[in-house]
Amino acid sequence: MRSLRWLVVLIPILAACSCEEKISAAAGDVVATPQSLDFGGVFLGEEGEAEVVFRNDGRTHVTLSAAELPPNFLVKPANLEIAPGATANWTFIFVPEVVGAAAGEAKLEITGAKNKEILLPLQGVGLARDVIVEALDFGLVPIGEERTLPLEVKSGSEGVLSVEMTLTGSESSAYQINTSRLELGPNETTTVQVTFQPQVRGPHVARLLLKTCADCQEQSVRITGQGAVQELRPAPSSIDFGMVTPGNVKTRNLKVTNTGDLPVQIGRVGLLPEGGPDFHADATAFPMELAAGESVSFDVSFQPPQDAEYIEQANAVQFYAADANTPIFNVPVTGRPGGPNLGVFPELIDFGQQPVNLRVENVVTVRNFGEPAAVRIVAARLEGPGAAAYTLQMRRQIGEDAEEWIAPELGLPADVGDAVANFKVSFRGTAPGDYGAELVISTDDDEDPEFRIPVTGNARETGPCSLQVRPGTLRFGLVANGGEYTRSVNVQNTGVDDCLIWDVRLAANGSPFFVTAGVPTTTTLIPAGGSLPLAVRFIPQGLADVRQESTLSFAHSTPGTPRMEIPVSGLPSRYNLEVTPNPVMFGALPIDYRSNVNVTVSNVGSFAVNMVSGNKTTETSAEFGIQPALGVPGPLAEGGQAVYQVSYAPAEAGGDNGMFELWIQEATEPLLLDARGSGTDEECGELCAAPQAICPGAQTTNVNNQIVLAGSGSDPAGDSLNCTWRVASGPTGSRAAPDNAAQCVTTFTPDIVGDYVMELTVTDPMGNTGTCTADVHANPFGGLWVEMYWSPAGDMDLHMLHPNAGSGTQRASWTDSSYACFYANCVTSRGGTLAWDTSSVNDDPSLDRDDIPGTGPENIRINQPSTTHSYAVGFKNFSNSNTPITVTYNVYCGGALVNAANNTFTSTTVSEFIYVGDVQYASAAACTFTPNGTVIPP
Repeated sequence: MRSLRWLVVLIPILAACSCEEKISAAAGDVVATPQSLDFGGVFLGEEGEAEVVFRNDGRTHVTLSAAELPPNFLVKPANLEIAPGATANWTFIFVPEVVGAAAGEAKLEITGAKNKEILLPLQGVGLARDVIVEALDFGLVPIGEERTLPLEVKSGSEGVLSVEMTLTGSESSAYQINTSRLELGPNETTTVQVTFQPQVRGPHVARLLLKTCADCQEQSVRITGQGAVQELRPAPSSIDFGMVTPGNVKTRNLKVTNTGDLPVQIGRVGLLPEGGPDFHADATAFPMELAAGESVSFDVSFQPPQDAEYIEQANAVQFYAADANTPIFNVPVTGRPGGPNLGVFPELIDFGQQPVNLRVENVVTVRNFGEPAAVRIVAARLEGPGAAAYTLQMRRQIGEDAEEWIAPELGLPADVGDAVANFKVSFRGTAPGDYGAELVISTDDDEDPEFRIPVTGNARETGPCSLQVRPGTLRFGLVANGGEYTRSVNVQNTGVDDCLIWDVRLAANGSPFFVTAGVPTTTTLIPAGGSLPLAVRFIPQGLADVRQESTLSFAHSTPGTPRMEIPVSGLPSRYNLEVTPNPVMFGALPIDYRSNVNVTVSNVGSFAVNMVSGNKTTETSAEFGIQPALGVPGPLAEGGQAVYQVSYAPAEAGGDNGMFELWIQEATEPLLLDARGSGTDEECGELCAAPQAICPGAQTTNVNNQIVLAGSGSDPAGDSLNCTWRVASGPTGSRAAPDNAAQCVTTFTPDIVGDYVMELTVTDPMGNTGTCTADVHANPFGGLWVEMYWSPAGDMDLHMLHPNAGSGTQRASWTDSSYACFYANCVTSRGGTLAWDTSSVNDDPSLDRDDIPGTGPENIRINQPSTTHSYAVGFKNFSNSNTPITVTYNVYCGGALVNAANNTFTSTTVSEFIYVGDVQYASAAACTFTPNGTVIPP
């Protein structure tokens, strides 16, 4: 602490007698000069000193002592000795504790003199070191430019202040101040010039820190500004009018949006004079100014004249700046004068292999891809050696909703200038062999007078098929209503001959929520030993918890053979559960080697469920297994997870597919989980070696700050590993746990000051494990930190009082809406804020944790506590009837525990308050905790 000494000018003492005059032998008077002291102004935290001269006029030795001193005044030394006829100086000290005047009389007792006491009036004024600064906002400033604004700095003190200023923050390099030091007279106001020069777009936030002395608390002012740009964006970025019939016009809309931050002046808009001549732009809206976020639209058109050449034209819509001569950007435009453009799809019809006497169909479409024009199909026929195996029909519309297929000669000629024409080609081979032909379509268009579409097909004799469908039913099980899901079955040809299947479809009378998603639309050959997947999509949009059913069927072997049918079912539900991974891919494993994989069921819906069991379907072999690993059986709340362990131990070489049913109590259908793997003859080798866990190094953080635990593992066989994190040890009262214990890289937020040991276990598919540990140390924040935990569980509340709330012994003080910090008004995450002391938020309290059902912890912090007053700390038993309750408090100042010997209290009654003590923060190294213990009954 600095000491400011004010010297009082002493008035010379004139002798009242000559040098030869004799001093009386009797006790004399003691005289003080001056007879009162005025210390003037002294800053809080400093000392003012003054001296008084005392003269002993007698012949006896006298002693002075300070019997009484007013508050804030001291004297040193404690006693003053004066020899006969001598003088002595006594030092008086003024130590102000509050801002404002202080005064009183010092009562000085005298031993050995005639006068027994002297009353010495003392006075002085405590001065503050406050400065008053408002936040400064530069608003929008273009990138690369600079703007200077005055920042008004006002002294809140009656004394002279020296103010040191520093810019800080990650964006502070964008700002400059014209001085780093100010001298302010009493209550003087001056300005600092602040300059903002952004280099990148977006907000820039910095803080100007002001200090009035080396040990004084910093004051902070927020400085903000935003780097701004001018930017125009067209939509579309280019325009292609395609083909436009000469004499016609096609119009497109062009929209320009100001996607920048500043207004943009568009001087004019026009087409390039050297570009294609048949484009036009409606630029009557320009010139104009576009504000940020605003748009303007106008029409651009292409209108080739009747005699235009059939050559593509190109131009650009050019935008100019405010001076109407400086280009900003342009939008390319292209177009081609032209007439009808006929096309045929498909250009080849191949019916592939078909059973003898099976009729199959395909459709050919003729379309005008050019501009509408007078163009017609005048004839259509089949030609070639195999034409007799084909028939040709043409589609004719009957009314709005009906159609019929007729012979082409009944519907031709047909106009396709602005319509389409559909022709159906049917194939039926009456004997084995290849059938080749051509579909010939004639038009009256000079450019495309004729189209020839090759048509091929092969008819073959077929016998009975030996088919097996695995699985035998296509089940979707339990799915969330409103989603979209796809599952498939495999049709396996277990015979020795090829097999043809065709006409794969869902039953017309089945649930409309099933549609085919991956089935052949033509006849398909499955070779001997081969297979064909058939997929169905389930899109439930109906009533939840109503089972949906249909049948997927297909024809096979020869015409007339009974169709093969596959039952399809699913249960759309209000419950929304996700299973990961699904399917479980075990890959290739040695025979009799068992691999284990954890499967997580996550409740991502709005309704809780109760997990019951998991089992294999009857078609799944004994090589697969399932057992509950975590949370099964048991409730699964919204956002909760349960874990099953799925295993696979191949008994022989070859591939295996399995399916599992995961049941919840609330549904009549299970969740379905697929698994796939294969067995090999390779030896186990390194697959059976134990894995090694790899932990991160030690970390130090603050309480309530999230850290990353980047764990991993190494397996000799390269298998994937399952990770599990846990808190092996931690501070008393902590309830913190890893945020996702089943992830190798997870996060952890310590909730109590102290040391934590985090343990990682990695598990390979064989169940072998490896472990390691990582140390985490949690510090409190650097200012004032109060944390609380209790036992047994129940609702307890932490409170902190500013002196303005009143005495901590009064019940009403603890719920003051402005000066008591507690759950109702001080939880920042719920919008609670309290403004204490200065305008800075750094000396405001924050209740970071509020625990209702458990045992805590809760904490309150102040980043930069006031040094001019104390804070009262207490707690309330809000509704915890599990009394008696042991409550533990830890109070930290600047990271150091200050109440180690008196931090445990006991509550015995619901709704009572306990005033546990007061914290006085002078500095991080000079902080005291005074216990109280007053119990305030309900």
